[in-house]
Parts: sequence; C-alpha cells; structure tokens
Amino acid sequence: MFDAEMDFHAYVAAAYELRSADELPVSRAAKYRARYFGLRYLVPAGNPRLVRPRRKALDLAVGLLLRTPKPPLTSDESDESDEEDRKKEIPNADEVAHLERNSLAIAKHIGLLKAGRDSENSYSSEDNHESLLSWLQLAQSIQLMFDGPPGATELGVGRLAIYLAYKPDKSRSMAVRPESTREVLIYHAAQMIAKGTESRTCEHCGTIFLSGGTGRGKDKKRGDARFCSDECRWKFHNESRRGAR
Repeated sequence: MFDAEMDFHAYVAAAYELRSADELPVSRAAKYRARYFGLRYLVPAGNPRLVRPRRKALDLAVGLLLRTPKPPLTSDESDESDEEDRKKEIPNADEVAHLERNSLAIAKHIGLLKAGRDSENSYSSEDNHESLLSWLQLAQSIQLMFDGPPGATELGVGRLAIYLAYKPDKSRSMAVRPESTREVLIYHAAQMIAKGTESRTCEHCGTIFLSGGTGRGKDKKRGDARFCSDECRWKFHNESRRGAR
C-alpha cells in the first residue's frame, strides 16, 4: 500500500450564518427544494481564509454528523414517487434545529462542504452559500458508512486525486487531495472506521458516540464503552441500584 499524505486546504470564515433561499441568488429549482425540505442556506460572515483543517476538527465533524437526526432521504424527486413516502423525507422542526446547530458548529472549523483549494489558491465570492440539504445528505452517507450497507462487502464512498510533488532538492513525494471538504470528511470517516472506530449508542441517554480506533483525546472512548460520558455511566448504575432495592 502506498504511503501518501492527505494534502488539503479549504477556505474558512470566522463565522457562518443561516439565510433563506429567497435571500440568495439561487435557481428556481433550488428555492423549490429549500421550501420543500424546509432548510436554509449556510453563508460565511466575512472573508474566508485558506486553512488546513486539523484532525481534531475532522473528528468533531464526523461525531456531530453521526449524531445529526435525519429523515430517510432519497434522490428520487420525480412525480412518480409515492407522495406519502416523499413526505417522510421532510425533516421535522427538531431535526432541522439539530442540523442547523451541528452545521454551524462544524463550518466554523472546516468551512462549506463544497469548499476547496483551486490551482491558483483563489476564492470566489460568487458561490459562497450552501444548502443544508447537502449537510443532511452527508450525515446520511457517514452514518451508512459506520452502520455498513446491508448485504454488501464494500462501499464506494469518495473521490480522491493523486499528485506527485517535484521538489527543488530533486526529491519526490505523493499526496492525495480530496476535491472538496465533503470528500475530506468522507475520507477521514473511512480512515476512522478502517482503524477500528465504531459508532455506539449510550445505554443511558441514547446519544451516539465514537469508541475504539487509534485516535487520542479526552473525548476518546475505549472499544467496549457503553456510555457517552462518566455522568451517564454514574446515573445508569445509580438508577440500577435503586431499582434493585
């Protein structure tokens, strides 16, 4: 297996805000989708700067996307779809609020999902908005990656470009470069899963958390963890003891 570094930078603003489709220069079809799903757009506040997302930020993003409630989205929006099934795709108010909080929390560290570095390291303000539908679909993809597709032995998940770097000292190196921040998160989630990280549900509060793998940090849980925090573990055992009396 070749040893290649992930080379990726993205434009990230100091803060992000939410706006309706009617406030932005989007197509009529995009406005229809926004109204149908009841989702707003993520927009940078201020001028984004080019940064290299840190591993800690990627871990946070994957964890939040795993905990993002989602309806069963499909890509079929044709008139032939059963109307009742299509209605099930529409997120409720709680799901929308959760999605908005998580997307804002992630974006301030890694930017918009479509953000990426072009060959000239330039930034265009003409396309600086992104529907939260994209974030909802990414949450679905990452959750499927951790759950595993039913009956399948493998799952195609992302796209990477491979580069050879020719350095002034005549040395050479390889790098893989995702085309967007979305692909970075897919790649990072795939690495976590391949190294043994699992998605678990807390036995006390029902919160989804990550356990196992090779990562480090105060939020890291061991592979056989049953609870998302010490507080939940204490509460669970205290309630069990009270129930046994």
